[in-house]
Amino acid sequence: MVDSRVRKAMALGIDRAAIAKAIYAGYADPAGVPMLTKGVEKFQYAYDPTTAKQLLKDAGYPNGFSFKAISSVNPLSAEAPRVMEALAGYWQQIGLNAQIVTMDYNAYYTKNVVPCKTAGM
Repeated sequence: MVDSRVRKAMALGIDRAAIAKAIYAGYADPAGVPMLTKGVEKFQYAYDPTTAKQLLKDAGYPNGFSFKAISSVNPLSAEAPRVMEALAGYWQQIGLNAQIVTMDYNAYYTKNVVPCKTAGM
């Protein structure tokens, strides 16, 4: 998605504190978006599904939309599939239909991460 309102709506539609508590038993801090980026503090959005729905409406998606979300088991995060299921559930509440596609982590990494590193991204 190019429209920053859609990205912000997706971020506002996630209750990170609830995910940290439910999936990580409170042993994780809610993450910003994007993670592991300098200045990530400015991306710490509070859970606000009402504003998320309005942003989607303003961006031309009053009825939401469907999209594919890739899920894989990262060797460093066995909880990743549960997190993706939680994200999809939150997005569904704001009108988005995330169709979860499970992909082997090594295949995903080779297809998506390695080319970015090779291209200098």
